[in-house]
Amino acid sequence: MFGHILISGLLTGGMYATLALGFSLVFRGGRILNMAHTALYMMAAYFFFFGVKLLQVNALLAFAAPIILAVILGTMVFNLFIDRIKEHHFSIMKYRAIQFLGAPTLYEILKDHKKPTGSTGGR
Repeated sequence: MFGHILISGLLTGGMYATLALGFSLVFRGGRILNMAHTALYMMAAYFFFFGVKLLQVNALLAFAAPIILAVILGTMVFNLFIDRIKEHHFSIMKYRAIQFLGAPTLYEILKDHKKPTGSTGGR
């Protein structure tokens, strides 16, 4: 009983450590917190379980296929969403931080600094 609990705890802790390492690597490399990281991990785990238990597929194939699918989907998510956000991330975060910190006058000055083309100001 104790051995089962110990092994289960080590495996769960290792999984959490791997996810945390993935968060830190993605954030350090791109300066974007990619929350889709864990969703892709869970999708791959579900497809592995689905392949082995329900479809009776060979475990090696059921292990390789979700990883390949997660890499393809992760690349698509990065190219379609995260890479586009990265260009505007700093300016958006700067304005949001000013709003959050309670400096509405400074926010009003900075928001009019660079208006989008064709904007009438909404007034």
